[in-house]
Amino acid sequence: MEYLVTEARRKASRSTCYIEFQKGQYHGCRQEDSVSLHDDLWTQNHLSVLFGRVLPDFDFYGITTVNAAQWEELLGLVRECEPGQGAILAELAPWVEDCFRKHEVFTIIGMQRMAASPICYSLSLACGGDFADAAGAFGTAVFAGGLLFIKSSSLDFSRLLCWV
Repeated sequence: MEYLVTEARRKASRSTCYIEFQKGQYHGCRQEDSVSLHDDLWTQNHLSVLFGRVLPDFDFYGITTVNAAQWEELLGLVRECEPGQGAILAELAPWVEDCFRKHEVFTIIGMQRMAASPICYSLSLACGGDFADAAGAFGTAVFAGGLLFIKSSSLDFSRLLCWV
């Protein structure tokens, strides 16, 4: 797979910065038959915009279910999609077809549910940078002298989701 990773491969990466696609209704994170897409790929390919066209309640930071009719509507948008969006949907399609053989929906588990720790580690963590939390508060992190310094308008770091 070029874009998606299996749970075994995600686990080996030691990263939690993935959007999980889970068969059926939500039943805990990181299921062995789930596939995941790195949040950088999700963001670079504007998938929140695409999924939001079909799923008005889509939540990048939460849990969203997708039924067969909604999936078909997403596939119908492929002609209008950016090339990366179409390629990702095409790679996801066989997994979705397999899912719908036994389940009425699949679940997209966004960043909030995926983060094992309050901070979603990525390259920007090592370099420092801006971040946003679930409440929309913004802050800055600076990595210096082996220490990570965080300044935020929100002091509740349990809500910190991912570096952007």
